[in-house]
Amino acid sequence: MRALAPLAAGLILANASLALGAAGDQPPAAKQGMSQRMMMDMDTDKDGAVTREEFLAAHSRADVHFAELDKNKDGAITRDEWLAEPAGTSRAERFKQLDTNGDGRISHEELEARRNARFDAMDNDHDGKLTAAEMRSARDSVMRQHSQVPNPR
Repeated sequence: MRALAPLAAGLILANASLALGAAGDQPPAAKQGMSQRMMMDMDTDKDGAVTREEFLAAHSRADVHFAELDKNKDGAITRDEWLAEPAGTSRAERFKQLDTNGDGRISHEELEARRNARFDAMDNDHDGKLTAAEMRSARDSVMRQHSQVPNPR
């Protein structure tokens, strides 16, 4: 649970596309099934679309990870707290990206802004809802980006 993949999915997804991208090594049919399952899980009113509220609620697990990382319980994650977690792909660089105001801490507000920006980027038609097609498109975009990044091992 404290591994980077669930942490990244919770904190950065705020970024559903990263969670969808976790199916990277699976065949296309399995990837589509995973995005469909995630869509069904997030679509709590079962209307075939994910609203911003449903998207943000589905990522509430990030608050649990946030609390786990915030060792001194001051309401923010410091660079030292972030880097103390198991190493992954450029954690220091990821911290810089999430610390948007550059104060050396990741606040709940910074994560919430990231979640909202991610939702907006995924909502291609800007109707305030994510369709399965928009979620697949976001997943595919993340997969293309990750395939271009060399493995740090």
